[in-house]
Amino acid sequence: LLTTGSDGAWHLFDMAKTQVCRSKLSAHTDPIYSALFLDDFVMCTGDDEGVIRLWDTRCPDDSVMKSEIHEQQDGTVSSMVFLAQEKRLVTTSTNGSLGVYDIRSSGNNISLQLHALSDMMESELNDICLMKNNQLICCGTSKGEVQLYHKGWYGDCKDRVTGNPYSVDT
Repeated sequence: LLTTGSDGAWHLFDMAKTQVCRSKLSAHTDPIYSALFLDDFVMCTGDDEGVIRLWDTRCPDDSVMKSEIHEQQDGTVSSMVFLAQEKRLVTTSTNGSLGVYDIRSSGNNISLQLHALSDMMESELNDICLMKNNQLICCGTSKGEVQLYHKGWYGDCKDRVTGNPYSVDT
């Protein structure tokens, strides 16, 4: 179990032993808002200022974990999904943008490269999920819409589900 908080720290909790097995107390200088495991060892965290970091949990406890900082999106990194086949991280931000990042690894190094950044939407993008065999990216907004993006076309949403007067947060 991965937990994060407003103190900028993350903790890995071993459910079988019911104890914290790994922690990074100064992972971010700002509160961590979103976190995601990309595979069994690599995880990603996003904070309130748009900083995205990758962490390889196989690194020894006493060393600095390999991390990559990327600050392309201003605002809180509100949600993330991983397109495993393409090795792409897709993020939403409260600044109204969708970010798509290529994740590459070489030896012990992991890096993020911006692949695409959408136009700024009129409302905050709060949450993200994949549908239709990962071909459709759905983003909930603060104005109640669900914006639909087609994989491979990230500049602007292709469709919207409207009619909900309440914020779509999850």
